[in-house]
Amino acid sequence: MHDNNGLTAEQLQTHFMAKLASRRGREIAAGNTLYGPHRDDLRFLANGRDLRTYGSRGQQRTAALSLKLAEVQAMTVATGSAPLLLLDDVMSELDAVRRSTLLTALEGVPQALLTTTDWDDFTPEFRARAQLFTVAKGAILPLSA
Repeated sequence: MHDNNGLTAEQLQTHFMAKLASRRGREIAAGNTLYGPHRDDLRFLANGRDLRTYGSRGQQRTAALSLKLAEVQAMTVATGSAPLLLLDDVMSELDAVRRSTLLTALEGVPQALLTTTDWDDFTPEFRARAQLFTVAKGAILPLSA
């Protein structure tokens, strides 16, 4: 993997981590993040084409999720503790192949909280391994797989 400046994946990771570290104080003072994909400071390319302009919603979501999973891994290595990964209705914008790929990738994430409006987006095998809850009348209740 290379960006259009010829950087390798490792160089991109080093650059991204340096940006995060250099802006940390300003982000804390501002009370929000100042750098990252949600700020359109990063471009994702597929076959040389900018996903923001030419990518499908699923491709855009997949690129953002790939970065989130890489961030979880980097934070785990850096701190020795796994962060909680929160994914809100993540499956709704993914096709069946991307959903399956994501569920496989999540097997390596120590702790994740996923919300959904459609249980059928998750495989029976995934649901069997997960702790499931539902919200009813303002209460969080356990739900059997």
